[in-house]
Amino acid sequence: MDIPPEFEHFADDPAIPWEDILREAERRTDGKSAYVALTDVAIELASRESMKKSPNRSLLALGVEAALIRGRLTDVLFLAADSQDPRVLGLKAIALFALSDVDGLRHILKTLESTVTDDSPVADRIRMSTVRVLLAAAERDTSVIMCVMEFDNLLEEYPEQVENPLTETMFTLYVVGTMLREIGEASRASRIADTLDEMARAKGHRMT
Repeated sequence: MDIPPEFEHFADDPAIPWEDILREAERRTDGKSAYVALTDVAIELASRESMKKSPNRSLLALGVEAALIRGRLTDVLFLAADSQDPRVLGLKAIALFALSDVDGLRHILKTLESTVTDDSPVADRIRMSTVRVLLAAAERDTSVIMCVMEFDNLLEEYPEQVENPLTETMFTLYVVGTMLREIGEASRASRIADTLDEMARAKGHRMT
């Protein structure tokens, strides 16, 4: 069994016990796909990790992303409950957006704005920008235009974030495309949809 494309960005993380995860997932493939088995294992390990005083942040992020891709929003919120890790908060924001939890999104943005700076890793700056877009979209606030412009500028400045996008980036593009369609910008929405489709195909991402 191999690591699914959705989780390749975790593949070289020494804090994640991939051999153990793959071995346990292989054992569970009877009656379910390898992908489902692996994500089940990742979520279970992250759940146990979340109970610890000092959890393995990488394993927690893996479990949250697995739960999100599987659409298990309750698990996302449970696993991410006490985390301050930008990797986890960006994913949690997607779940909160899906649940229309504006207050929760505000809290995440406040947390990120207090920790993420211009000197932070690009991925964390992208995550904060995606949360701004999601919050403005959830609030139906006019600031969404400025938030989208900031997000777009970051992607232009760091093209590797388009070539190897975060799950948060792909979801935010989907939201932006939906908003453009709602205001009659069908051609721009179509271009974003094409970009999103290319991203998903390139990564082998299920986008479920």
